[in-house]
Amino acid sequence: MISGTALSAEPSRAAVMQAIEISNNKKIPIIIDIDYRPYNWESDQIKSEVYKKALVKIDIIIGNDLEFNIADNADKGLELANQLIKNKPSIIIYKKGELGSELITKEYNKNFGIFPVVPLKPTGAGDAFNGGFISSLLHGDTIDDAVIKGSACAAIVVTKVACSSAMPSEDELKDFMKNNKINEIGK
Repeated sequence: MISGTALSAEPSRAAVMQAIEISNNKKIPIIIDIDYRPYNWESDQIKSEVYKKALVKIDIIIGNDLEFNIADNADKGLELANQLIKNKPSIIIYKKGELGSELITKEYNKNFGIFPVVPLKPTGAGDAFNGGFISSLLHGDTIDDAVIKGSACAAIVVTKVACSSAMPSEDELKDFMKNNKINEIGK
């Protein structure tokens, strides 16, 4: 997994781009969390150029509306996601905050809601989503189930004061999902 933050400056930018090339040549799947932090980039133009160069070589892209927008220096991030899926990426998770997320694959698009909780803070939600999503895929779950588990992990983390120590255990995640249901879109 790559964090987009590692693309923001040298020497990590060159190292990540080299790792992407090596992984592509060896057919090793790559996941990126766009993870945009505006204060890390020297300019909007460079940021957009670097993200676009990297994203076309990634297998799974995870980002929110703002992150896809900034990757294109525009306000049409969902259009960029739908263009990217036509090429290399096989999965794009387009996160929409409290409006849920959209799973975009070459075969279909599917919208997911959220687990309704009373949040204490937003920090850690993205990392929790990524951890839940990736671990779910590694355990052989479907892509849809992985998105739901990622969403559940994010919901759990935002209800706690801490960040990394708030990440749920497998048992906590199972209990949460047994006792809580993801909202359907539009409800």
